[in-house]
Amino acid sequence: MKTLYLVKDRFVKKFETLSKFTYLSKNYINESLPYNKEYNSAEYFYSHNKKFIYPLYIGSNNVFRKDLPTLPSTVVNFIKEKKGIVVFFYLNEGNFYTLEQFKVVDEWAKKCGFTKEHVFFFCSNHKIRETYHNYIKENKISDNISYSGVTYFESCLWSFKGIERRMTHQLPVIQENLRSAFSKIDYSTKRFYFNCLNRKPRGERIFLSSLIKSFYSTSSLTSLSIGDQSVLSGSYKLEEIPYSTTIKNKEELKAVNKFLKGNFDKMKSDGYSLDFKDLGKPGSDKFNSNFYNDSFISVVVETEHDDRIMFLSEKTFKPIIMHQPFFLIGNKNNLDFLKELGYKTFDKWWDESYDNYDNIYDRVYYAFQEIKKICELDKKSLSFIVEDMYQVLEHNFNHYFTNKRYVEEFYPLLKLCQND
Repeated sequence: MKTLYLVKDRFVKKFETLSKFTYLSKNYINESLPYNKEYNSAEYFYSHNKKFIYPLYIGSNNVFRKDLPTLPSTVVNFIKEKKGIVVFFYLNEGNFYTLEQFKVVDEWAKKCGFTKEHVFFFCSNHKIRETYHNYIKENKISDNISYSGVTYFESCLWSFKGIERRMTHQLPVIQENLRSAFSKIDYSTKRFYFNCLNRKPRGERIFLSSLIKSFYSTSSLTSLSIGDQSVLSGSYKLEEIPYSTTIKNKEELKAVNKFLKGNFDKMKSDGYSLDFKDLGKPGSDKFNSNFYNDSFISVVVETEHDDRIMFLSEKTFKPIIMHQPFFLIGNKNNLDFLKELGYKTFDKWWDESYDNYDNIYDRVYYAFQEIKKICELDKKSLSFIVEDMYQVLEHNFNHYFTNKRYVEEFYPLLKLCQND
């Protein structure tokens, strides 16, 4: 098995304190990648002729709001001699995309005298390299860093506590246990056509929630959550949500305005409760199968929607794990990207062109049009449709557990650092 030589020193440890949640990237690199790891100082690896990785773990984009601290001079010299490389690991988010963020890293590299053969940056924004090169073409920044995108929330098996990709003997057991649970589900007992689980309010989520709640058919057939009191305050402004320009049908707009007039203040202060009483403490790493067992289809409103980002969080992969079809609303062409990753979507059964609109509110609105159509079906007809999806759902379920992306995405780094 290959060995990675990872530096541990006071600087690396101190760098971890610059942001919250650095342990997520650190644990993934140290525990999930199926390679041997050896830990020591840069001086030790240099003296033993072992090409090392100098890991800088990041947990939030707050790090890039000021200058990054310069590496120890001995480490800088070793790296310039090509005895090691610096690698930024920002795996748990996709929100690295602005010119200002790139400039912070670029200026840091220049101070150290590094080029793109010295510095690597891994982030869950799969468009990070494309976005960076667009800035380069516009002469806004130099080409000094090697950027790569990764699929952290798929690769780390986020929804399964204590289970890592390298535990290959346990994954088939998890698959079979889940599959056994699916086979016992009776479609006739499902209460809802859709579940739409949103804890943190954002403008596009409030827009979708307003649409769903403004019509009896969609409201009564959707298990909906939006926020809780800990995250609602100041998280969105009603006047910034373009109801009047996005909603194309006058009767729809009238219904939404009526709903907002009577319910917005309460929604703003209290959010919506889930339709289940066993939610427990909210959290992205909490996995409650009841939400999926009691509904036919998930409506996922992803974390990011900027054109410079392509990011999939645990929200996308939970319905895949639960053998459930889904609408995916986030970055433009999210569904195409999911297909590139080897998954299948549901354009055979409903119109997925909502994913192609430039504006996030248009993507929400046209997805809602398909949701409304589905809510006009009787439960038996919807059951037949979902049963017809079985091969697609099974393919997605198996692909989630068996794909090798968690290794493949790091091949460039692994190849560069191999010593044995």
